Amino acid sequence: MELLKKLSDASGVSGRETIVRDIIIEELEKNSIEFHQDIMGNILVKKGNGSKKLMISAHMDEVGFITTFVDKGFLRVSNIGDIKTESLDGELIKINGSIGKIVNTKNEDDINSVFVDMAADKTVNINEGDTASFIPGFKKEKSYISGKALVSRALCYILLDIIKKSAPKDLTVYFVFTVQNELNGRGARAAAYSVNPDYALVLEGENSNDYPGAEGNISLNHGPVLRIMDKVLIMHHQVSEIIEKAAEKAKVILQKTVSNESSEGGELHKEVSGIKAGVLALPIRYKHSSLEIIGKKDLEDLTKLLLNIIE
Repeated sequence: MELLKKLSDASGVSGRETIVRDIIIEELEKNSIEFHQDIMGNILVKKGNGSKKLMISAHMDEVGFITTFVDKGFLRVSNIGDIKTESLDGELIKINGSIGKIVNTKNEDDINSVFVDMAADKTVNINEGDTASFIPGFKKEKSYISGKALVSRALCYILLDIIKKSAPKDLTVYFVFTVQNELNGRGARAAAYSVNPDYALVLEGENSNDYPGAEGNISLNHGPVLRIMDKVLIMHHQVSEIIEKAAEKAKVILQKTVSNESSEGGELHKEVSGIKAGVLALPIRYKHSSLEIIGKKDLEDLTKLLLNIIE
């Protein structure tokens, strides 16, 4: 779990994924795995020589903030990605090594009512355009893991694990660590155009509903989520069949949902002449917040399922 902690703690908002990418590259090089970095900054690993091409992607970036105005010890910021600003009051963020406190003056979902107090006479080494992320807080319990950015980094962790363990026989598999998911899936689009796969499987996080007051059917440690449809993509029936057959073989229970969320699958499936795509998700509590929570069993089951899909 040390690698997952390292990935979770790293700062890497959309367009600023360098630290996360370097951790992934270091892990690949340590295991003598060949990779390619494209112009966008995506990392691609190819395994197998089958006639059909499968692309499995996980995004490296996280939600965060970009500085728009600096005034002595205070900052104005804009959000990068889908962040509910009404819940931000009192949260701590890290920018250029300094910690600041978010204050929401109206407690509304309006980024214009938010400022950051850096508790300083002047903001040293902070300029317009600098990015900020939630402060790290990784913790591992018996059944759960919590920390920031797990919606992306837990899936990068899984992807690294299956790259090391898999040996595709009948497929050519492209494992892709993408950039700028929170900016309309720009990295995934570029990678899909380059790879031109027969099938694409997007790894994402799905909001769980297993806490007081929540409504829905997704729970932690009850299995990976087959996202039948979301706001931007209907899973191709052939992709769904591949996943369900592998789940039966692996004895992994799937949760199913029609989601009100979106993913980079909505962008990449339109590339080239069209790609058969689907989303396979990890249940996650408090997605896009400073402390996301995932289930250890879900992490293990998703890994097992993906290995069965590949082989």
